[in-house]
Amino acid sequence: MHYANHYPLKKNDSAENDILIEYKDVLLIVEVKAGTFVYTPAMMDFDAHKKSFKALVEKAENQCIRVKQYITAGEDCEKVFYADDNLETKAFTIDTNKYNQIYMFDVTVSDFNEFASQVEKVKIAKAHEGIIAISLNDLWVYKYYFDNPLQFIHFIKQRTIATETVEIATYDELDHLGMYIFHNMYSLQAKDIGQGQHVNFVGYRDELDKYLSSIHVGVNYEKPKQTIPTRMTKVLENVIAREDDVTRFSNFLLDLSTEGRENFDKSISNLARRERELGRMLPAMSFGDCNYALFVETPNIILYPKEKREEYILANLAQNDRKECWSITIVMDEQDNILDVQHSIYNQKDIPEIKRAELKAFGKEIVERRTEQFLVQNNKKKIYPNDPCICGSGKKYKRCCGRK
Repeated sequence: MHYANHYPLKKNDSAENDILIEYKDVLLIVEVKAGTFVYTPAMMDFDAHKKSFKALVEKAENQCIRVKQYITAGEDCEKVFYADDNLETKAFTIDTNKYNQIYMFDVTVSDFNEFASQVEKVKIAKAHEGIIAISLNDLWVYKYYFDNPLQFIHFIKQRTIATETVEIATYDELDHLGMYIFHNMYSLQAKDIGQGQHVNFVGYRDELDKYLSSIHVGVNYEKPKQTIPTRMTKVLENVIAREDDVTRFSNFLLDLSTEGRENFDKSISNLARRERELGRMLPAMSFGDCNYALFVETPNIILYPKEKREEYILANLAQNDRKECWSITIVMDEQDNILDVQHSIYNQKDIPEIKRAELKAFGKEIVERRTEQFLVQNNKKKIYPNDPCICGSGKKYKRCCGRK
């Protein structure tokens, strides 16, 4: 964490950022405003409201954007920050190649909760999409609520998306957290409901209020939280000590729907059991909104060679023309405890053009083989277009592996 960070703005000029926070492959840009928001009704003193918004929101957000532009501009990945506005004493240097996510916060010391929750959608100040306007008190709530920093980063991702979702209208910042708990990627839910129109989402903080109140009065009240299956929890615990791409990977896992999370959890157990029966590794593929190839390494089995795993993934990418696919390897002991998790991501650029046709043919063969196995195991003669897809994505067959 760095405070009072000076950087070059233009020739012979400089600017200042309040706080930069680094967490693994994520950078948080924070601007803090200590002014007080006017509490007279807007109908009685609109000019005062406008002035407050400009002071507490517009100025801070412009500063956030300016810092991000400095960090991301040009080809030089080494960005220097200074300890003084004369830019004479170097304080630190950041490597922009390290970050695959940058998030921006406008934090107000004054608790203007209702206004902060709506400021992203109003035009009194020139509020920018992609910047979270939040009061300091609500940040304290996040401190009490989140136990796992990876899930907090995932919430920030969803919260940032919400700033760009016109359908979401709330009266309280904590309604965002409540919506996240109950709907996960809650902007998608809002888009489905609102269809381009503002929808007031209220009541989502009720369970949070009861939980937070119980902390202060010493009463036990169950924390409202998302359902994360046991094995997925263990996977997240395993990767949290890593640095490279860890939050990108954890975001991918946490993007999975409740059904997708359960399928991921069951696939690990099923693969481990079946591999012990056969004495060899079995690859599993899931194609949906989140695509992954799952490999489970258990003791005393014949492993799928690394180059074959890559070929398997690229073949499925070529066949299904998906944008990208994660490779996930779970290493387990004889008691099915997770010892290690290895992850990497592949996309269409990883497919050698000279081998694309060959890989596509192999991908088609994999789908046909998978289909045969599914029919035998389920005693069926045919997979119908509206049946759940055989890959476990949760989509209909015609919209996934069976699409033409």
